[in-house]
Amino acid sequence: MTQSRQALLQFFVLYSSFFIYMSLIQEIFLETDWEEVEQAQAACDERAAQLKAEGHTCTCTTLYRITDGRRVFLLEAQHPNSLEPENKPSRRKLPARRSAQRG
Repeated sequence: MTQSRQALLQFFVLYSSFFIYMSLIQEIFLETDWEEVEQAQAACDERAAQLKAEGHTCTCTTLYRITDGRRVFLLEAQHPNSLEPENKPSRRKLPARRSAQRG
């Protein structure tokens, strides 16, 4: 494993630890760590399949490094227990209306 890959993985582990119960998993697969680009993408897809089998909701995104245009495959997974419902009612209280009469 390259030093830059280790540093990036450490960053994502630290970044992910700020979420409650480690609900969000983020992993990266660098094109440069494999002989062929297809191998990096396959590794990302295989990991996503593992996490899906464990009940996580996964997305794989292809990003490009600005420095050299090489691909970075980003895997994000979240466990269903930590997903927020889409139609969750707002917890924000609306301010009370004031009467139209003024002194």
